[in-house]
Amino acid sequence: MLLTLSCMNAEPAPAQGRRRFPATAASAVNPIVPPPPPSPVIHAPPPFSGGQQPALPRIETTGPRSASSRTNRFSDQRWPRVTNNVRNESSQVWKLDTQLGFRSASEHYQTDAAEDERARRLTERVKKEQFWDARRNRWEQMDQTRWLHVRVSDEQARRLQEAKRQRSQLGQSSVGYDIVSSGYLANMRGQRLHDADSAARARLSSRTQNIHRNANTYDPVRGCDLHPTPHEPRTPLPRPVNGVRRIV
Repeated sequence: MLLTLSCMNAEPAPAQGRRRFPATAASAVNPIVPPPPPSPVIHAPPPFSGGQQPALPRIETTGPRSASSRTNRFSDQRWPRVTNNVRNESSQVWKLDTQLGFRSASEHYQTDAAEDERARRLTERVKKEQFWDARRNRWEQMDQTRWLHVRVSDEQARRLQEAKRQRSQLGQSSVGYDIVSSGYLANMRGQRLHDADSAARARLSSRTQNIHRNANTYDPVRGCDLHPTPHEPRTPLPRPVNGVRRIV
């Protein structure tokens, strides 16, 4: 009888493979309660003040360790990227909510070869028209650009000539003479040119007279001068008095 009571009051043995933890408030309902998760707060060690550096505490990760747990954890984070991917809308293979290799009945049982050939020819015609339209537009743009360059260059040349005409030094003679009116300019350059021309004409007239006189005053037949040049008698120099020459 005592053995039976003692067995009834004794604490049941823990099941194999389970771990007993200290009794807590939650163990009143469930005697086997897992320990609380570690705190995410990491206590930093005191600052190093010298001597032997203390060992740093080991940081324990609290995330899932298995591949399935990590997949389940990040599936919600990958879903927005998968749904926003461009190829999900453009590719039949990667498009969502579709089956790989699926074709509709109209596409699978399409046997109208004439319609396919007509569509193919129409596509080729459209491509050729687009090609020639693009080339024609490019040629037109090139021609417009060329004529624009010609117009700009002509305008620049015209402006340059107009600027040259506006300058006061353009078309002026380097000497004081006007070739239109055949006269000297009414300025200092014209006066200097007039004086230089007058002196040159005077020298030319004197040289002409000398050449004519020297060429027409000798008779080569008789060998004498036609008009002998009168020679004035030379006055003798005065004799020096007492070794000193008197200059009159």
